[in-house]
Amino acid sequence: LNSSGFIMHTLSHSSVGGVSSTIPSTITYSGQTIAANILFDSGTPYISTIENKFAVNSTGLLPANTLVTIKTQEGFTYTYTTTSTTNLTAVENPNVTGDSRTILGIDFFIKNQYLTDYAHNKIGLKND
Repeated sequence: LNSSGFIMHTLSHSSVGGVSSTIPSTITYSGQTIAANILFDSGTPYISTIENKFAVNSTGLLPANTLVTIKTQEGFTYTYTTTSTTNLTAVENPNVTGDSRTILGIDFFIKNQYLTDYAHNKIGLKND
């Protein structure tokens, strides 16, 4: 397994669900920074979802030209700007959705690399 250039993230274990594939991070957008557990999901189509417990219910899509920065505890940084057709990002309140995971969809995978190391329960992230 060649993990050269990837920032590796050790996944947490749970007695209930086994290994969690979410990565603890912070997200900054529209002047606020929140803690998040991020699921990188290539099966999620073109809309990513930020779960923000401080959001008023579900606020819908972020406006075009919103800068979003994600930083993991291990030092990986991913920054993107929303447009009217790409990097669409919705903000939802987990108290409404019942899901506390922030989900990054297919747009992440178009310009970045994702490595799964099943033997060591790690996920690697790499900017292109």
